[in-house]
Amino acid sequence: LARGKKTFDKRSSIKEKDQKRDLDRSLGKLR
Repeated sequence: LARGKKTFDKRSSIKEKDQKRDLDRSLGKLR
């Protein structure tokens, strides 16, 4: 269970990084 949670945390953190990168990219276009 702990190992599965760690994998889930890693996956969700990667998703958050991707979203932040997309947000930065869209902000860069606006600028």
